[in-house]
Amino acid sequence: AASFPGHGLIIEDRDEAPGTGDLTWYIDPIDGSANHLRGIPYVSLTAGLLRGEESLLGVVHDLLRQSTLTAWSGAGATRVRDGRREPVTVSTVDRLSDATAVVHLARRGPIMGRDGALTRLLWSIRKIRCMGSIALDLALLAAGEVDLMVVGRGRPQRTLDILGGLVLVREAGGVALCADGQPFHLGSRTLVAGPEALCRQFCELMAEYDLEAWTSDMTRPPG
Repeated sequence: AASFPGHGLIIEDRDEAPGTGDLTWYIDPIDGSANHLRGIPYVSLTAGLLRGEESLLGVVHDLLRQSTLTAWSGAGATRVRDGRREPVTVSTVDRLSDATAVVHLARRGPIMGRDGALTRLLWSIRKIRCMGSIALDLALLAAGEVDLMVVGRGRPQRTLDILGGLVLVREAGGVALCADGQPFHLGSRTLVAGPEALCRQFCELMAEYDLEAWTSDMTRPPG
C-alpha cells in the first residue's frame, strides 16, 4: 500500500482494499496453511498483479528453501537462491509416461468423481504427488522440478492461490489449459499446467471423462 498507492489489494483473510485504477494485487501470505498448522514444511507466500484481466507479475517465495521465484510479462522467470539469480524453465520431459505430476485430489473434484479417471491416470504417468500448496507447486513446475500439475476442484480456482504461479509458469515457457484443452481462465474448474506437450497428452488421455464439466454438487459419497 505504501509503495503503490492507488493499487487495489486483495489479501487472504483481510478486508478488500479497492484501488483507484485498474491494477490489483492478489496476495496469499501463507499458501499451504493446513500444512503449516500440522508442521508439514511445504508452504509458500505468493503474490500476483492484474491489470483488468491481464496478469502482469508473479512471485512465489519458498519458505523452507528460502528461494524466491519472480516473473513479469515478457521478461522470463528467475529464481533467487543463496544470493544468486538464475533463469528457470519448465521441464523438458515430453512423455506422460515419464512425467512426475502434482495432482490435487479433492473428494468433490472430477478426478475422484468420474469413475475410472484416477485409475487411468495412475496407469499412464510415472509418479503422482499431492503436497498441499498450489502456489509452491506452480513454482516447482516453473523451475522444472516437477513436470506437470493438474487441479480439479469442481468449482473455479482461487485467484489468490494461483495468479502469481501462473505468471511464473507462462514466463518459464509453460502453458495453462483447462482439462478440455481450451486455454485456462479464472472461471475454469480444472487447471492443467506445464510443458504444452504434456498438457495436451493429459487432455487427450482424460477426454472421455469430461473433467471440466464436473461440478462439486455432482459428488456422491461411496455407496
